[in-house]
Amino acid sequence: PSPGDISLVSKQAISEVQRREKFQNPANAIWLMNEWGHAPLKADSRNASVMRDVIYRESPVPMKLTAARWLAEVEDPTPHLKLLAENLSHPQASVQLQAITALADLGEKARPVIEVIRKATKNGEYVGRVSQRILRNLEAKETN
Repeated sequence: PSPGDISLVSKQAISEVQRREKFQNPANAIWLMNEWGHAPLKADSRNASVMRDVIYRESPVPMKLTAARWLAEVEDPTPHLKLLAENLSHPQASVQLQAITALADLGEKARPVIEVIRKATKNGEYVGRVSQRILRNLEAKETN
């Protein structure tokens, strides 16, 4: 079972309602999303449904970005790339860095937003460095 599917106290399966309630607490949600993110190939439709809920409800931006990165690994990445790319121009540098890092993790899947990544090279020291690394990797694959 995935993290969050079994109660740590009773060792019993957690109902769908209880799973969703856990996601109402941002601390729980980020922990569960990061745990799932370590094994995106083990994703199931229940986890994907919960992740989509995180994106489409009023969640903190870091939670939305974590969910978008995870979902881009397990389903059509197009809408999730759009969310990550939009946040490269977020006023907070930490949000920009989380978005560009997620795009870097996605590798070749980030190719559709390469022009936005090019613009992000001017977004400050860390975001610029990660953007340049992504571009080097994607452009190297173009020449091969």
